[in-house]
Amino acid sequence: MKILFVPDSLWGDSSGNRSSKYLIKAFAAAGVEIAAYAPVHDYSEEQHQIIKKYNCKFYPKRAYKYSQQVLRRETNSEFEHVIKDFNPNFVFYVGTIKNKISIDYCIKHNIKYLYLNLTTEFYCVNTFAGTHTGPCYDCLNGSLIAPLVKKCLPPDYSLVSYVKDKTIEVLSKNRILNAYKVVGYSDEQLNLMHRFGIDKSKTLKLPIFFDPNSADGIVTSIGDYFLIFGQFLTAKGFHLIPEIIKKTQGVKFKAIIKKSISETFVRDNNLEVYVENGILEIIDFLPTHEMLLNEVAHSKGVLIPSYYPTTGEFTLVESLMLSKPVVVFNVGIHSEIFKNGKNGMIAEVGDLDGYCKKIEELNTNKVLHLKVSSGARHLFEELTSLKRFKNDIINIYRA
Repeated sequence: MKILFVPDSLWGDSSGNRSSKYLIKAFAAAGVEIAAYAPVHDYSEEQHQIIKKYNCKFYPKRAYKYSQQVLRRETNSEFEHVIKDFNPNFVFYVGTIKNKISIDYCIKHNIKYLYLNLTTEFYCVNTFAGTHTGPCYDCLNGSLIAPLVKKCLPPDYSLVSYVKDKTIEVLSKNRILNAYKVVGYSDEQLNLMHRFGIDKSKTLKLPIFFDPNSADGIVTSIGDYFLIFGQFLTAKGFHLIPEIIKKTQGVKFKAIIKKSISETFVRDNNLEVYVENGILEIIDFLPTHEMLLNEVAHSKGVLIPSYYPTTGEFTLVESLMLSKPVVVFNVGIHSEIFKNGKNGMIAEVGDLDGYCKKIEELNTNKVLHLKVSSGARHLFEELTSLKRFKNDIINIYRA
C-alpha cells in the first residue's frame, strides 16, 4: 500500500510537527510505502535522517501567493506531478481544511483521501464559547447568523474577516464530505463529524499519533506541585485556573506561561499573594521539549481543565506517558477513556468545587495517587497502540 502524507507542516518541534514525524515512522512500521508532501522550511539534517531511515519520499511544497492559489494552475501542476510520480493508493491529509486546495484535485480525479480534521476551525468562532457547561455546537453546520445573535465574535474579529472566513468554511465543507474516510482519535470527535453530515461508515477512529520513545532518558519522581501547561486558550480551560488555585487547599501549583502573558495573568486575577507565598510558581516558556518533559516528570500531577470537545492534546498524552495523574472535566474523550480514581480524576463540567476536591484527594492520599499513576501509564499504552494502528491501516486498504 502506498500513502501520500500531506500535513500542514512537517519539520520543527511543535506538537503538530512531532506528531507528523512520528506518523511517518508509524506508517513505515505498518509496512506502508510512504511519501510526504509538505513545506520545505526548517528542513534539517535530522529530518533528512528521518526520510532516509524510513525510506520516505519527500516532495517539497512551494509557498504560493493567494492569487496563485485562486487560479490553481501552478498548484495543480505541482500536485499532479506528485500524484503521477508516486501513484498513491490513498492521500492522508492532516490539519486545517481551508488551505487544502489539492483536495479539490483529488475529488475531480477520484483519488481516495483520508482526512484527520482540525475540529476547531469549522464550528465555533469563539473558541468553544468558554462556557461553564462545556462547548457550544450552535455553529456546527456553518451558521452565519447564530454567532452574531449570540454576540460570539471576539472584539478583534472584524465583520469583514468573519464573512470571509465563513465563505471559505462553506467552500471547504465539500472537502470533508467527499473524504473516503474522516479520521478521529475519539468517539466524541467522530460524533461531531456525524453531526456535521458525515456518514458513520465514512469515519475511522485511529490511535493517537504519539511517539512512546519521546520520553527516553526522562526520570520521573513525585514532586510537591501540580503542573499547569499547554496552550493558553479559553477552549483549554485556562480562564478557570485562577479560581481553581484560589479554591484548592494545601496544594502547590507550577504554571508554564510565557512571560509576556504571565505578568498580566497574575495581576488581572489577583494572584500576587499566591506567588509571594509560594503556592503558585510561574515558569517562563521553556526552550526545549526535554525541559518541558522534565517538569512534567517531577510533578505530583497535571491539571487539564479543558472543555475541548475532542482531543489529541499533547498535555494529556505526555502526562499519561510519564505516569502522571491528570485531573480533567467529564467532556470529550475524557468521558470515554477515564475511570475516576483508577486512571485519572474526573469532575463534572462546571463543577469547580468538585475539580478542586479531586486535586486535594490526589495530594493527600498516597494509595490513590499510586493507583492512578499506574493506571495512567496503562491508558497511555492503549491510546497510542502501534499494533492497533497497523491493523487499522491494513483494514483501510482491504476495505
